[in-house]
Amino acid sequence: MSRAAQRIAVIGAGAMGLPIARRLHEAGHDVIAVDPFEPQRERIAALGMVAASHVDELPERDVAVLMVVSAEQVDEVVASAYMRGDRAPSHVIVMSTIGPDAVRATAGALQSCGIAVIDCPVTGGIAGAEAGTLVQLVGADRAALEAVRPLLERLGRIEHVGAVGDGQSMKLVNNHLACVNATAVAETINFARALELPLDRVFEILRSGAAQSWMLESRFLRMAQPRDERATDTVTAIIAKDSTLIREAAREAGAVIPLLDETWDVYRRAVEQGWAKEDDACIADPPVAQGRLAGGPASEPSP
Repeated sequence: MSRAAQRIAVIGAGAMGLPIARRLHEAGHDVIAVDPFEPQRERIAALGMVAASHVDELPERDVAVLMVVSAEQVDEVVASAYMRGDRAPSHVIVMSTIGPDAVRATAGALQSCGIAVIDCPVTGGIAGAEAGTLVQLVGADRAALEAVRPLLERLGRIEHVGAVGDGQSMKLVNNHLACVNATAVAETINFARALELPLDRVFEILRSGAAQSWMLESRFLRMAQPRDERATDTVTAIIAKDSTLIREAAREAGAVIPLLDETWDVYRRAVEQGWAKEDDACIADPPVAQGRLAGGPASEPSP
C-alpha cells in the first residue's frame, strides 16, 4: 500500500478512536468514522469527516481500524455484512486490547475472507492519540505491516514484536506494569494524606527521585484532585477489563502475578461500587480506597 491517500474506516470513534481518525484525516486520507452515539457523530462531522452509525453503512474501504471496547465488539464487526461482502477492506488493524487468543481468532476468521489482520494495540493514552505519539505494538507478518506502515507512522512509533497475537501479549505485559504502578500511586497518595503531608510537595519530590515513573506523572495530580474537579481520561471499566485479560493470560501461561491479583481486586471493587464510568483515578478516592481495605485480600488468586 503506497503513501497515497487511502480510504479508511475507523470503527469505534470514542476517546481514542476519534483523535486517531482526526490524525489520519488531517494527513489527507478519506476517513469515515463509525460510532453509535449521535453526540460523537456530531463531533466527527465538526472535524470535517464523514460519520456513520454502524459498520454496515460503510462504502468500500482499503483499511479498517478497529478501536472498539471489547473482544465481543470486535466479533460483531467481523461477523458484519460489511466484512463479509464485496466492500470489505483488504487490511484490518485491530487496535483494541482484546488478548492474544481473541485477535488470533479474528485473524483466522478474516483470513478466510481474504483480509489481512494487523494486531496493533497501542499505549500512550488520549494524549498520545492526539499528539501522534502512541507506541504501537504490532503483531503481523512483514508484508501486512509494510502495507499499512504509512498510516501507523502518522499515529506514533511502531514496535514490531512478532506475529499476530504477540502484539496483544506485549500490550498485556505493558498493562501489567502500568496497572500495578497506578495502584501503587493511589496507595502512596493515601499514605501521604494519612501522614498529613502536602500532596503538591509530595509530587514535586517523588517525580525528582527514584520513585519517578510515567504513571506517577500521568495519574498523581488527577488522583489528588477532588472527584468533582477531575476530568475523565481513562474510565475504570477499561482498566478492570484489561486487568482481567492479564489474569486470564497469566493463568493460561502458568505465570504467578500476586501484585496484579491485588490490583485487579482494586478495580473490580471500584466497578462493583458503581465507579465503572469514572476516571480510573477514582481508586485513590476514600470510598474506593477504604472499601478495598475493608474487603480483605484479593479473591481468586492466580496460580
